[in-house]
Amino acid sequence: FDVKRELDAGDPGGLSDREAEIVLLITRGRNVPAIAEELVISQNTVRTHIKRIYRACGAHARQELIELCETAETEEDSLSQD
Repeated sequence: FDVKRELDAGDPGGLSDREAEIVLLITRGRNVPAIAEELVISQNTVRTHIKRIYRACGAHARQELIELCETAETEEDSLSQD
């Protein structure tokens, strides 16, 4: 599942590689402190990335972002089976 490609679809702003990496960590259940530690960046930087991710994806909360990713992944799986 290519988070960057799926969430960038139709959005000229799109996600940076770092933002796509953060989306993957969010979908794996990581919180802000864990993401900051893993990526060796500040928690404020993680929060800034998350705000931009939400704006780019039209999400307003972590769970909504996770559901968007799951929906995109399910649609990708069904298309690849055809």
